[in-house]
Amino acid sequence: MRHSFMRLLHIALGLIHLFSIEETTGQHVSFHRGAVSAAHPLAVEAGLEILKSGGNAIDAAVAVHFALASVYQIAGNVAGGGFAVVHVPDGRILTLDFRETAPAAAYDSMYAYLMARYPDTKPSLEGATSVGIPGSVAGLFALHDSLGSLPWHRCLQPAIQLADSHRLTPYMASQWLRHTSDIKRISGFLPSFLLHDDSLYPGQLVRQSELANLLRRIAAFGPDSFYHGTFALQMADFLQTHGGVHTAEDFASYQPVWRKPELIPYRGYLIATMPLPSAGGIGLRHFCGMSESLNLHRIKPYSPRYAHYFAEMAKRVYAHRHKYLGDPRDTDPDILSRITSDTYIRQMASSISPTFRTPSAAFGTPSPASIESFETTHYCTADSTGLLVSITTTLNGYFGSKLYFHGMFFNNEMDDFSTLPGQSNQFGLPFSTANKVRPNRRMLSSMTPAILLHRGLPIAAVGTPGGTTIITNIFQVLELMSRGWPLEKAIDQKKLHAQWLPDELIVENGALNPTTIKKLQKMGYQIREIEQIGIFNAIYITPNRNFVPLADSKRKGDSCASGW
Repeated sequence: MRHSFMRLLHIALGLIHLFSIEETTGQHVSFHRGAVSAAHPLAVEAGLEILKSGGNAIDAAVAVHFALASVYQIAGNVAGGGFAVVHVPDGRILTLDFRETAPAAAYDSMYAYLMARYPDTKPSLEGATSVGIPGSVAGLFALHDSLGSLPWHRCLQPAIQLADSHRLTPYMASQWLRHTSDIKRISGFLPSFLLHDDSLYPGQLVRQSELANLLRRIAAFGPDSFYHGTFALQMADFLQTHGGVHTAEDFASYQPVWRKPELIPYRGYLIATMPLPSAGGIGLRHFCGMSESLNLHRIKPYSPRYAHYFAEMAKRVYAHRHKYLGDPRDTDPDILSRITSDTYIRQMASSISPTFRTPSAAFGTPSPASIESFETTHYCTADSTGLLVSITTTLNGYFGSKLYFHGMFFNNEMDDFSTLPGQSNQFGLPFSTANKVRPNRRMLSSMTPAILLHRGLPIAAVGTPGGTTIITNIFQVLELMSRGWPLEKAIDQKKLHAQWLPDELIVENGALNPTTIKKLQKMGYQIREIEQIGIFNAIYITPNRNFVPLADSKRKGDSCASGW
């Protein structure tokens, strides 16, 4: 009886704490010193702590990233990767690629071989064979080394404290309970703080001593403690023991890459986002160019004509993604120049009929496809100096490969390559020669962190998780903003998604009215309604240069935003 009473008391105290955070951060008010928006309230607190300690937006981003690894383990990470878009005070836009890479021993038919040998497994999704060489530690250090102001170790202190002790939100408790059986099956054990498969509950105090120790080493010694020496050898040995082909040399050779940003003009705005290996920049360029040719802004949002044009554009965007895009080292620059030219994009738009639905088969031979996953996470930070940061990071699937090691989960990013001819990945994308597995290469991604500028000044940092839905979701928000919608209203609007395959229009519940759905069905559309598309995090900058941090409060999750 006493045990039950104490358990209920702990739940109540934990929920009171969490809800009090949400009450103070859920107000959409403006701040003039800085702002943070992220997928978890404790990560937002971590970023604000660093800002209030004299840090800048980069320092806060480091704090948020590793705090998410401590409290939002489904996507926050140490052993994942991502992309960063940064506006610096002198007006430049910088983009950093810290995407994972394939091990040097990877080869294009490795998953066909593994599936033939182990037909009941999912080698690109689960366990060591799904793991890419992580980029997060190197990427965040490179950002901080170039633009940070506080000492590196100071920026990790909030995450270490959260790893030592924090309370579970209801959402994270439910995610742990949902995935613990898979974690136990794949790792062979559960993390020490999980005594049983059903041991976690909202408000429970979680202590992750292994993760705290790992973060302390990274704080003290930087990325060398992760990519070189004893820990790199231990990671390689562990992955090899579990069937991987990773070596210590793979970790030692990993480098993040500063890339030239993709800059896309759209109806008086400039969208700054990632180039390859993100498909987001080219995808947004196609969407924006076609929508201008079609005068989409003159069509009522989410009407039958709007939804039809949207789906037709999306088919072309994702068909081109499939046919041409991959690691930039293997993507023909002449082809890229051709398919991103204004003339080519106008031709794409002119092939869209106002009344005829183009079947996906028109863009190539379809293979069976279904979308199984919509994961990832996004965060934004800003400060009064003019630094504005937009970062999307991921383990790929929830808890990545489900393979647990020294407090962290390894990613399962190898599934973002095209792994098996004739089969699609977890996001419904079919096999693509351009994105096939190659040693040391970066898998194609849909992550699209973005910064929006108007008249040369940044006015918003935006981003969302959602796998292949990221590009379509970002486009819809930017398209609605170009009509004069407030950013918050554009985020709250129920969304659509379509891609080349599967040949269907995915509709967030309530996005289309029944009459519109019937009209689209008469045109031949297969419509699938789902509960949620993405969960935005954003910071809006007002004309007087104050910050309005925004979190997606209309969709399931722990999204949170605040400032000072």
